[in-house]
Amino acid sequence: GSMIVWMAKNRNIAGDLKEKADIALSSDKVGYSIFALSFISVFREGIETILFLYGIIIKEGGLNIVLSLIGAALGIGLSFMIFIQGRKVPIKTFFNVTSGVLVFVAAGMFTYGVHELESANIIPYYGGTIKTDKNNITATRINGDMKVFIIKDSENNQVAVANKASKWASRIWDLNPPKKEDGTYPTMHDKGAVGGLMKGLFGYNGDPSMIEVIAWILVALGLGLSWRKAAA
Repeated sequence: GSMIVWMAKNRNIAGDLKEKADIALSSDKVGYSIFALSFISVFREGIETILFLYGIIIKEGGLNIVLSLIGAALGIGLSFMIFIQGRKVPIKTFFNVTSGVLVFVAAGMFTYGVHELESANIIPYYGGTIKTDKNNITATRINGDMKVFIIKDSENNQVAVANKASKWASRIWDLNPPKKEDGTYPTMHDKGAVGGLMKGLFGYNGDPSMIEVIAWILVALGLGLSWRKAAA
């Protein structure tokens, strides 16, 4: 979020960078400077990629080589667009577009953090109602949808079922299609191919809670207004 505001306040960054680049190029040690900058940048990004992929391997129990190659190809294509074709795009337009995208990314990241805090029971579920009977819990969403959760004998099970019912009742909507017969998720499911990509980029959730929706709106509006104010 702070990066978005910073970019808006530093609209003359292109001229400043060009001036600093001219000063650097006039130095006798420009070769060492460029080498050091390139090496450190590539080394840092390489370490981040390794740590990211290592986390995926631990979580998923393996690495999909095909998807990894597709990701690498997309990265190369995006780099070509930025470094070669990007010279044709005015720097002001580029920063405006990327700032707008970053607003959605930041809002999604914050909302995903709220989602994780809800899952860890640090933030309670709000929205909807639950009614506990002797052998079941009836959960009702704000749109009127109802679902019955069966309670078994153990006390621990009752607590777990109550938490599950509260989570279900707190959902504002559910756009996630059901699983396929083979157990895989459909493409637009937030755990599917496209939905999962949107979740990683923008924090997309097919069945968000009331707090998640409110958090996303507040962060997006707050950053958007701050960006416009800084750019004015």
